[in-house]
Amino acid sequence: MARIYMYSVACLLIYLVRPGSSLFSWHPTLMTIGAMFIFYEAIILFDLKKGLLEGTTRQTKINIHGLLQFIGTVILFTGFTSVAMHKFNLNKPHFASLHSALGAAAGATVGWQCLGGIVTRFSWLSPVPVKYLKLGHTIFGTLSYFFICLTFIVGIFTDYMAERTTPFIQIILITLPMIAFATGFTRFINKVLQNFLKPK
Repeated sequence: MARIYMYSVACLLIYLVRPGSSLFSWHPTLMTIGAMFIFYEAIILFDLKKGLLEGTTRQTKINIHGLLQFIGTVILFTGFTSVAMHKFNLNKPHFASLHSALGAAAGATVGWQCLGGIVTRFSWLSPVPVKYLKLGHTIFGTLSYFFICLTFIVGIFTDYMAERTTPFIQIILITLPMIAFATGFTRFINKVLQNFLKPK
Protein backbone atom coordinates (compact mmCIF):
# COMPACT_ATOMS: atom_id res chain seq x y z
CA MET A 1 0.00 0.00 0.00
CA ALA A 2 2.84 2.40 0.89
CA ARG A 3 4.47 1.68 -2.49
CA ILE A 4 1.26 2.54 -4.37
CA TYR A 5 0.92 5.80 -2.42
CA MET A 6 4.59 6.69 -2.97
CA TYR A 7 4.46 6.08 -6.69
CA SER A 8 1.19 7.99 -7.00
CA VAL A 9 2.73 11.02 -5.27
CA ALA A 10 5.89 10.71 -7.39
CA CYS A 11 3.77 10.66 -10.56
CA LEU A 12 1.87 13.71 -9.29
CA LEU A 13 5.14 15.59 -8.84
CA ILE A 14 6.34 14.66 -12.32
CA TYR A 15 2.98 15.76 -13.74
CA LEU A 16 3.24 19.13 -11.96
CA VAL A 17 6.68 19.94 -13.37
CA ARG A 18 5.65 18.91 -16.91
CA PRO A 19 8.87 17.22 -18.11
CA GLY A 20 10.09 18.64 -21.38
CA SER A 21 8.43 22.02 -20.86
CA SER A 22 11.89 23.46 -20.15
CA LEU A 23 15.45 22.27 -19.66
CA PHE A 24 15.06 22.73 -15.91
CA SER A 25 11.92 20.58 -15.79
CA TRP A 26 14.09 17.52 -16.38
CA HIS A 27 15.87 18.13 -13.09
CA PRO A 28 12.97 17.34 -10.71
CA THR A 29 11.65 14.72 -13.12
CA LEU A 30 14.86 12.71 -13.33
CA MET A 31 15.69 13.16 -9.65
CA THR A 32 12.26 11.82 -8.72
CA ILE A 33 12.59 8.82 -11.04
CA GLY A 34 16.13 8.06 -9.91
CA ALA A 35 15.67 8.52 -6.17
CA MET A 36 12.02 7.70 -5.48
CA PHE A 37 11.57 4.89 -7.99
CA ILE A 38 14.91 3.26 -8.81
CA PHE A 39 16.86 3.79 -5.57
CA TYR A 40 13.79 2.97 -3.48
CA GLU A 41 13.33 -0.38 -5.21
CA ALA A 42 17.06 -1.10 -4.87
CA ILE A 43 16.84 -0.49 -1.11
CA ILE A 44 13.75 -2.59 -0.37
CA LEU A 45 14.82 -5.37 -2.71
CA PHE A 46 16.06 -7.43 0.24
CA ASP A 47 12.88 -6.96 2.28
CA LEU A 48 10.97 -10.24 2.33
CA LYS A 49 7.61 -8.48 2.61
CA LYS A 50 8.14 -5.54 0.24
CA GLY A 51 10.74 -6.62 -2.30
CA LEU A 52 9.65 -7.41 -5.84
CA LEU A 53 11.99 -10.40 -6.17
CA GLU A 54 10.52 -12.60 -3.49
CA GLY A 55 11.62 -16.20 -3.89
CA THR A 56 14.83 -15.42 -5.79
CA THR A 57 18.30 -16.16 -4.43
CA ARG A 58 20.21 -13.60 -2.39
CA GLN A 59 22.92 -13.47 -5.06
CA THR A 60 20.34 -12.55 -7.69
CA LYS A 61 19.03 -9.81 -5.42
CA ILE A 62 22.56 -8.48 -4.89
CA ASN A 63 23.14 -8.36 -8.65
CA ILE A 64 19.81 -6.62 -9.32
CA HIS A 65 20.49 -4.22 -6.42
CA GLY A 66 23.81 -3.22 -7.99
CA LEU A 67 22.21 -2.80 -11.41
CA LEU A 68 19.40 -0.62 -10.03
CA GLN A 69 21.88 1.51 -8.09
CA PHE A 70 23.93 2.01 -11.25
CA ILE A 71 20.84 2.97 -13.29
CA GLY A 72 19.61 5.28 -10.51
CA THR A 73 23.01 6.98 -10.27
CA VAL A 74 23.09 7.60 -14.04
CA ILE A 75 19.58 9.09 -13.89
CA LEU A 76 20.53 11.33 -10.94
CA PHE A 77 23.67 12.48 -12.73
CA THR A 78 21.60 13.31 -15.82
CA GLY A 79 19.17 15.27 -13.61
CA PHE A 80 22.08 17.16 -12.09
CA THR A 81 23.46 17.88 -15.57
CA SER A 82 20.14 19.41 -16.65
CA VAL A 83 20.09 21.91 -13.76
CA ALA A 84 23.80 22.69 -14.20
CA MET A 85 23.23 23.47 -17.90
CA HIS A 86 20.16 25.56 -17.02
CA LYS A 87 22.13 27.68 -14.54
CA PHE A 88 25.04 27.95 -16.94
CA ASN A 89 22.72 29.23 -19.69
CA LEU A 90 21.27 31.86 -17.34
CA ASN A 91 24.68 32.72 -15.87
CA LYS A 92 23.44 31.89 -12.37
CA PRO A 93 25.77 30.77 -9.55
CA HIS A 94 25.94 27.07 -8.71
CA PHE A 95 25.38 25.65 -5.20
CA ALA A 96 24.08 28.99 -3.92
CA SER A 97 20.95 27.69 -2.14
CA LEU A 98 20.29 25.27 0.69
CA HIS A 99 18.65 22.89 -1.78
CA SER A 100 21.70 22.83 -4.05
CA ALA A 101 24.13 22.51 -1.12
CA LEU A 102 22.21 19.51 0.20
CA GLY A 103 22.09 18.16 -3.34
CA ALA A 104 25.88 18.39 -3.55
CA ALA A 105 26.17 16.49 -0.26
CA ALA A 106 23.74 13.90 -1.57
CA GLY A 107 25.72 13.54 -4.80
CA ALA A 108 28.97 13.11 -2.89
CA THR A 109 27.49 10.42 -0.64
CA VAL A 110 25.98 8.63 -3.64
CA GLY A 111 29.41 8.54 -5.29
CA TRP A 112 31.03 7.28 -2.09
CA GLN A 113 28.27 4.69 -1.69
CA CYS A 114 28.85 3.41 -5.24
CA LEU A 115 32.52 2.84 -4.42
CA GLY A 116 31.53 1.17 -1.16
CA GLY A 117 29.14 -1.10 -3.02
CA ILE A 118 31.88 -2.19 -5.42
CA VAL A 119 34.26 -2.91 -2.52
CA THR A 120 31.53 -4.87 -0.72
CA ARG A 121 30.69 -6.78 -3.90
CA PHE A 122 34.32 -7.88 -4.25
CA SER A 123 34.89 -8.27 -0.51
CA TRP A 124 37.36 -11.15 -0.91
CA LEU A 125 39.88 -8.61 -2.20
CA SER A 126 39.64 -6.47 0.95
CA PRO A 127 41.47 -7.04 4.25
CA VAL A 128 38.39 -5.71 6.10
CA PRO A 129 36.01 -8.46 7.35
CA VAL A 130 32.87 -8.86 5.22
CA LYS A 131 30.68 -8.18 8.23
CA TYR A 132 32.08 -4.65 8.58
CA LEU A 133 32.07 -3.97 4.85
CA LYS A 134 28.36 -4.79 4.71
CA LEU A 135 27.63 -2.67 7.77
CA GLY A 136 29.63 0.26 6.36
CA HIS A 137 27.78 -0.06 3.05
CA THR A 138 24.47 0.00 4.92
CA ILE A 139 25.45 3.01 7.06
CA PHE A 140 26.66 5.08 4.10
CA GLY A 141 23.66 3.98 2.06
CA THR A 142 21.34 5.23 4.81
CA LEU A 143 23.29 8.50 5.08
CA SER A 144 23.19 8.92 1.32
CA TYR A 145 19.44 8.34 1.14
CA PHE A 146 18.94 10.72 4.09
CA PHE A 147 20.61 13.53 2.13
CA ILE A 148 18.63 12.63 -0.98
CA CYS A 149 15.33 12.76 0.90
CA LEU A 150 16.27 15.95 2.76
CA THR A 151 17.23 17.59 -0.54
CA PHE A 152 13.92 16.45 -1.98
CA ILE A 153 11.96 18.00 0.91
CA VAL A 154 13.78 21.35 0.67
CA GLY A 155 13.28 21.31 -3.11
CA ILE A 156 9.52 21.09 -2.71
CA PHE A 157 9.57 24.48 -0.96
CA THR A 158 11.62 26.27 -3.63
CA ASP A 159 10.10 29.08 -5.68
CA TYR A 160 9.93 26.79 -8.72
CA MET A 161 7.65 24.31 -6.92
CA ALA A 162 5.70 27.03 -5.08
CA GLU A 163 4.60 28.40 -8.46
CA ARG A 164 3.24 24.97 -9.46
CA THR A 165 1.65 23.78 -6.23
CA THR A 166 -0.39 24.86 -3.22
CA PRO A 167 0.60 24.47 0.45
CA PHE A 168 -1.66 21.42 0.67
CA ILE A 169 -0.02 19.77 -2.34
CA GLN A 170 3.41 20.55 -0.88
CA ILE A 171 2.46 18.72 2.31
CA ILE A 172 1.39 15.71 0.25
CA LEU A 173 4.64 15.83 -1.73
CA ILE A 174 6.91 15.90 1.35
CA THR A 175 5.38 12.63 2.57
CA LEU A 176 7.07 10.93 -0.39
CA PRO A 177 10.69 11.28 0.81
CA MET A 178 9.61 10.76 4.41
CA ILE A 179 8.11 7.35 3.65
CA ALA A 180 11.06 6.48 1.42
CA PHE A 181 13.61 7.30 4.12
CA ALA A 182 11.59 5.56 6.84
CA THR A 183 11.78 2.39 4.73
CA GLY A 184 15.54 2.71 4.28
CA PHE A 185 16.12 3.53 7.95
CA THR A 186 14.09 0.49 9.03
CA ARG A 187 16.32 -1.67 6.84
CA PHE A 188 19.40 -0.06 8.44
CA ILE A 189 18.19 -0.87 11.97
CA ASN A 190 17.40 -4.45 10.94
CA LYS A 191 20.89 -4.80 9.45
CA VAL A 192 22.53 -3.59 12.67
CA LEU A 193 20.44 -5.99 14.73
CA GLN A 194 21.29 -8.90 12.44
CA ASN A 195 25.03 -8.23 12.47
CA PHE A 196 25.74 -7.12 16.01
CA LEU A 197 22.96 -8.12 18.36
CA LYS A 198 22.24 -11.65 17.21
CA PRO A 199 23.10 -14.46 19.67
CA LYS A 200 26.60 -15.89 19.35
